[in-house]
Amino acid sequence: MSTDMTVAELALLLSRVPGLGPRGVYKTLTRTDSGPDVLACAVEDLRKCYGVSQSAAEFICENAPALREETRELAEKVAGLGIHVITVRDNLYPASLKAYQFHLPPVIYAYGNLNLLQERRFAIINSATITERGSAAARDIANLLIDEGLTLVTGHNNQPYQLMVLTAKKRGAPIVIVLDRGIISAFHGLLDWQPVTMARIWDPQFDPERDLVVSQFRLGDHWIGANSRLRDRMVFGLADVVIACEVRSGGVMEKECLFARERGRELLICSYGEDDPAGNRALRQVGCQPLNVSDAKSQLISLYIAPLFEGRTDDISDDGEPDD
Repeated sequence: MSTDMTVAELALLLSRVPGLGPRGVYKTLTRTDSGPDVLACAVEDLRKCYGVSQSAAEFICENAPALREETRELAEKVAGLGIHVITVRDNLYPASLKAYQFHLPPVIYAYGNLNLLQERRFAIINSATITERGSAAARDIANLLIDEGLTLVTGHNNQPYQLMVLTAKKRGAPIVIVLDRGIISAFHGLLDWQPVTMARIWDPQFDPERDLVVSQFRLGDHWIGANSRLRDRMVFGLADVVIACEVRSGGVMEKECLFARERGRELLICSYGEDDPAGNRALRQVGCQPLNVSDAKSQLISLYIAPLFEGRTDDISDDGEPDD
């Protein structure tokens, strides 16, 4: 690693290298302590020690001085905007995400209240289309968990996620919003303006002292279709408990719920009695825990919420190495 660069600066530098994807950035960031200076070694050393592609290694070697200077300028601008660059090597990197994902995002860009990464968090998920019954259940459960002091984790760019944002906004409750694009792109360069259009009805300005937005995408990246699945996975990964209200059979959310069950994430599937969504029934049939919507309050508090949070896992005092 370059001795005059921080890990965050190196992450910013690597994010600007053509042909170097998230896994390449992860490998480089997690091997720099034992490897040579990224900006001073030969192409062959970059390939051997960090596993980067030939084209990426050549780009770094050919542009090292310019990359170093431009990255310093970029880091100053990012810090000036109040955006935090959290790498897999940082203590602040969420432990719940490390426990959930196989291929960790090497960098998380965050803007707002970082203390929310240490709070008790929940997510309420739905397939892209949601009925009024599912919307009502989602609002009621969200309000219940907010009353219990949990922080909502949600997305920002489809109807079910926006419903959750509005529910929390009405309560003045803090939110962790996971983006499907870069922070600068989502805010259109105006970090004091709400990234969720519908939420501006209740609160036109984004409050970085209350809320937090996070993204695994480079600051200026625009949305592409594949980003939505990565966003959903991070929503699940950042939540200590996930409640599925309405899930379409064979859809993306059903698959993510199955993955969450395999990873040991606390997962509850809403049960409405008769005429449950097919995806909900399928998930319960493979062993996912049902949540009786008519008795959700007593069930959540007495059986799940209290014992789930007797201890915290996001202890940022631990200096342990990230998973490889």
